[in-house]
Amino acid sequence: QPPPIVVAPTADVLHALRQPEGWTQAQARRELQQRGSEVIPHLKAFLASLDREDPDYDRLRLQALWIYQSLRQVEPRMVASLSRSHNSNVRAPAMRVLGDWQHELPRSLEWLARGVGDEHPRVRLEAVAALARSTEPRAVELALRALDQPVDRFLDYTVWNTARSLESIWIPALRQGELSFDGRGQHLVFALEAVGSPAVVAPLMELLQSGEAPPAQRAGLLSLVAALGDPRDLRVVFNLALDDAQPSGMRTELFDSLAQAAANRNVKPQGSLSAALPLLADGELPDSLRAAVAKACGHWNQQTAAPSLAPLATAAETSPALREACLQSLRRLDAEQASAVCRAILDDAAETEAAIAAKTLALLTLADMQPDAAATEAVQLLAQGPLSEEDTNRVFQAFLTNKRGPQALQAALQSASLPADVAK
Repeated sequence: QPPPIVVAPTADVLHALRQPEGWTQAQARRELQQRGSEVIPHLKAFLASLDREDPDYDRLRLQALWIYQSLRQVEPRMVASLSRSHNSNVRAPAMRVLGDWQHELPRSLEWLARGVGDEHPRVRLEAVAALARSTEPRAVELALRALDQPVDRFLDYTVWNTARSLESIWIPALRQGELSFDGRGQHLVFALEAVGSPAVVAPLMELLQSGEAPPAQRAGLLSLVAALGDPRDLRVVFNLALDDAQPSGMRTELFDSLAQAAANRNVKPQGSLSAALPLLADGELPDSLRAAVAKACGHWNQQTAAPSLAPLATAAETSPALREACLQSLRRLDAEQASAVCRAILDDAAETEAAIAAKTLALLTLADMQPDAAATEAVQLLAQGPLSEEDTNRVFQAFLTNKRGPQALQAALQSASLPADVAK
């Protein structure tokens, strides 16, 4: 039978904290909280009676700390002592209590900083979570020190959430030069990426222009500027994407980010964008970079790009990724020309694997614009084969996602005969 805690004297209820059952301990703490401040003298006597050599010494003091917390009585010496316990199962909850009391403890940041550097990940997690409730700009610097040790997904999220929670406190301090993030550029990058709002663009630009950004993260930071910045910021990214001294992978990522900014936010770099057009015709560049430029031109509504896109879309040597980017951008810039280009590709008599792949891409683009005309071409292509299962599914999907597509495809299929494996 559970002990009759509700009617027991306070001293007996406190004695119940020694029981091994978690349920009994929790009920005892709840009863003591309900009895209010009258239990404090008994609680002090209970603490004084504890044996320092008892293996449960810190655990029992932690129980008492929770009671003080529930009674809203701050005990600085006790929480400081427990935060240094040899037992991580005591240090971690002590950090949580510190988070609750930190505004009343002058040395709370110092103690929480020690928790962030703790050897046990749960203690680090609780310390970082507690810092999320701070009102001090420096708290974000302390929280990010957790990144200097192994980080699992739980701690990574907690650090990320702390940086976001403290945004309104640390961003202004950073702009005023009050924060240095201990000189760790990776910490600042993590915090800026976590916030992910236009407020971080100015600090991001300063970091990039100072040359302090870690080289491995430079492309990611510029992509973040593209995702959040205004036309002037995007112009800086655009100019860097044009710079042939930059790695081609980075340039590709930047053009992709600029295309997404135009597609998602209808924002493009300030000024003329025609300087990107020569990249389309430069066969020495990787096709992935040229494809990124082609996509960006389409989202920018760069009409002068159409004469360069059409030959690339029809050329036999064009890679599938570049061809698809050219066709999609042509569709955005000039639907009539895009339709003509698609028909030219579909009318090609070649039946090589590359030609079939090109026809598939042309068909997918045409189906989005003219499903009735595309349906006839689709049936012919499917009847000729051989299309891979993936490409066959893409063809059908293109019609199913168009409002008029299913009806157009059904009409075309009525007068056609497909191979059995395709018909299945």
